[in-house]
Amino acid sequence: MVTIDEKIIKKVEEITITDYEAKGNQVPAENIEPMIEDLLYEIEKLQERYNELDEYLKEEYNDY
Repeated sequence: MVTIDEKIIKKVEEITITDYEAKGNQVPAENIEPMIEDLLYEIEKLQERYNELDEYLKEEYNDY
């Protein structure tokens, strides 16, 4: 088990829509790597959305 602030666990579970089987502020050690992988995936998705929006703005508003 790994100790992590409960607020952080809840926020990660909300962001990734995943239950990491936390009990209070304890997460099973084997769930930490998937938790990090899920967060990295979410960051990647957001980066893609940002890039798409940036391209759109550049196309629509030449001064952007």
